[in-house]
Amino acid sequence: EKKLFYEKYEKEADSIENKDTRWVRPECLPYPAKDSNLNSIILFVPFIASNNILPQDITQGLIYSAIAVAALGVFAFTLYRIRKRTSLTNNSLTANLKTKLFVVFFIINTIIGSFSPLPIYTNTNYAYAISITALEESNDVDGLIRTLSNNKNWEVRRDAADALSRISDPKAIPGLIKALRNDGHEWVRAMSADAAGNIGDAGSVTALIKALKNRHSLVRGEAAQSLGQIRDQRAFNPLMNALNDEHEYVRGYAAWSLGQLGDRRAVDRLIKTLFDKHEWARAHAANALSQIGDIRAVKPLIKALADKKEFSRSDTVWALESIVGSIKDEAVLIEIATKVREDGIRRKALWSLEGFEEIKDKKFLNDSLRSEFSDVRELGVYFLGKTKNPDTFSLLIN
Repeated sequence: EKKLFYEKYEKEADSIENKDTRWVRPECLPYPAKDSNLNSIILFVPFIASNNILPQDITQGLIYSAIAVAALGVFAFTLYRIRKRTSLTNNSLTANLKTKLFVVFFIINTIIGSFSPLPIYTNTNYAYAISITALEESNDVDGLIRTLSNNKNWEVRRDAADALSRISDPKAIPGLIKALRNDGHEWVRAMSADAAGNIGDAGSVTALIKALKNRHSLVRGEAAQSLGQIRDQRAFNPLMNALNDEHEYVRGYAAWSLGQLGDRRAVDRLIKTLFDKHEWARAHAANALSQIGDIRAVKPLIKALADKKEFSRSDTVWALESIVGSIKDEAVLIEIATKVREDGIRRKALWSLEGFEEIKDKKFLNDSLRSEFSDVRELGVYFLGKTKNPDTFSLLIN
């Protein structure tokens, strides 16, 4: 199996700058990808013994071994200085002192190794990345699915799912569904859900709907988003239920996906989400309402313009701009023109009003000449002139 792998991917590895990565296969290596300094020194011998070892790993291991030797030298020198300066002659006391110093040294070294801001990231991760890149560039879906199913490193499995997402081959769906259901790490399950959505195959809908009840919000959120990408109506009710999820990440993507489905039955519930306590959910609800384009959302969206969070408010502005162009109701357009301060939204409403043969709301026309916005005053003058009513003469003179 190794020989077949080497022969198959040697050509791809030759095109990569680091030629030694050809000897890294996407199966399970016997050591973790990230270790503390102390553990890396302890695992240095297994690194050398592994047939997957890269020259960079050897160099790194030698460097940290040198650091360990230097630390032991400092310890020995410190012990020598203490012994020289003290009058301790009793061998048992000296041995007791050695023991205490060694324990202190070991604890300090362990703490430094565990909490160092520069922990070892072995070239294993880099090598895995190169291997997955080779699999992806050769469109080897089967090889990536084997990696997704068998590799012990969750980061590698996640990256394999990500590569399958970019390849977008429907034959990856069974492997992605298996990972979504059974993988032990939430990031792998989430990336598998994301990949299924990008592929867009309806065969994954049932598994994605079930994933909406996963205990990890990350998985639920990615499943909700993927259901919107697939746009299968079977997801409507589960997504409506997901609007009640405890996590804003899930509520937001459930709202966005309902917008992708375009079902007007969701409008009232999306309007409620438009005033969610978290801006992520509010922003995606506004986005969904713009996709559906129902006139019932206009007044709530105008109210939502009072949102102080820029992220959600910008989506609200965009939603109103999207809906205004399709509105034919004079009263609604007048309400937008008189209440909304955003130039883009107000002007779109005024442009729509300009297409009317006449404006029946005479109070709006009369009041428009006193508006603080010049474009509203201009519209009022235009329609007052079209009426050819002598009663408007004094208003126009003024």
